[in-house]
Amino acid sequence: MEITVPGVLKLNELRFFSSVFSLYFAYSILRRLPELMRWYDSHRGLFPGLPILGVWKPAKLSPAMLAAALVLLAATLLVNALLPSRWLVVLALALFFLTFPVVTSFHLIGNTKSSLAPMALVITLLSNEAYSELFYLSGGSESARVDGGWPLVAIRLSIAFVYFGLGIEKLRSTGWRWASGRALRWYLVEHYAWGRFRPARLLVNRPAMLRLLSSVTLGMQLLAPLIVLGGWFPAVHGLVALGFHLSTQIFMGIYFLPFFGPIVLTSAVSYPFARLSESLLIADDLPASLLGAGPPDVSAGWQIGLMFAFVLVQLFVQVKGGYKFPFMQYSLFSHDFSDFRRPGILLLEIGDREGNYQRWRPRHYYDVRDISHFGYDLEKRRTQLSSLLEATFRMQYWPMIQREMEDGGSGISSIRLIWRFPAWKDDELFRYDDFMIGRIPIVDGQAGDVELLDPEPLRVTPL
Repeated sequence: MEITVPGVLKLNELRFFSSVFSLYFAYSILRRLPELMRWYDSHRGLFPGLPILGVWKPAKLSPAMLAAALVLLAATLLVNALLPSRWLVVLALALFFLTFPVVTSFHLIGNTKSSLAPMALVITLLSNEAYSELFYLSGGSESARVDGGWPLVAIRLSIAFVYFGLGIEKLRSTGWRWASGRALRWYLVEHYAWGRFRPARLLVNRPAMLRLLSSVTLGMQLLAPLIVLGGWFPAVHGLVALGFHLSTQIFMGIYFLPFFGPIVLTSAVSYPFARLSESLLIADDLPASLLGAGPPDVSAGWQIGLMFAFVLVQLFVQVKGGYKFPFMQYSLFSHDFSDFRRPGILLLEIGDREGNYQRWRPRHYYDVRDISHFGYDLEKRRTQLSSLLEATFRMQYWPMIQREMEDGGSGISSIRLIWRFPAWKDDELFRYDDFMIGRIPIVDGQAGDVELLDPEPLRVTPL
């Protein structure tokens, strides 16, 4: 006999969040696995590792052990998505921190955005709702909707702090004029010079479009706290935020979706999916394993208190601006370089024994960015460039170049320092000019002292 259970079908949004987040996070890790391993291979030994309990240093893992740990992390998340378990979440957290320097590579170890993934895992670990059935029967009362309860509010508050902090940092450094589009324009100019991101040409000379994009970005970040209200607020904010991260990936090569994507997307789609499923699905057609007889078990007061304590720690560290593993302040596109007419970036070119030079293109794009940071306003920093660059080159870039070269760098005779800056016609960018400003001799596999030279015209690169 078929038994019909009375009541209105509802979605357990925190269980939905936990499952979709785990799936997306696992996919992100597996998709980036070859890239992560390449990064680890070129950076291995360049950072000391992050000790856990003062004993284990994850950064010293062998490549085989690291790959196994990453695959196990992804597998744990996949199983947790289908069969949620606190033990699986504990294992996922342990594996995450074991592989933390690699999973959150990009030279941004410890930034607040990297804390979003473990924050979501910790909050779901502390909750009760995440381990109840995916759907439940509310007894016919629309007011019985759970909407993820306080745990989902804590997760969204964590997201809101990150985005709101980005917006406040822009206002602190530039004010409302950041929305003029000039800061965004400079970043497009800069990234095109770094990595030749050709799509940037579509926007760099369109000030009206840059003003619109800048205004939408600033509004999205400053209005982020509204997502704690639930409903359609996270959906609208998440759509704009994901559009922002996707555009920075296309136009600038900034790959932040692996960090922000899982938690922002999952938070955004939970409410629309709840409304859609409750309208289309019928309780009698659902498997018994997915349907609970009543609302999920609600987290106790002490559990909710711990969740918000973690979020408040995140806020404290972000406001304080200090370093507390795994939290750190983070400011994306906070500086306005529009006052610079000749801001330079620094490039490295590798020369062989025959005198032929080719630009160093690291396996990891953010290594190019780090080198280029020595180039801002180069005419005012010539006296500082040698000491800063020499120490960083010896400790970081030269070992990376040796690891990436098939011959270990034995065929390199010197490294050329190239200053690249944009050239303007009125207010329109039309080319880049390259000057050789110095060299680093390489003798017997050892880098010599930086030799700064008077700028020598080298080449002109049309836009």
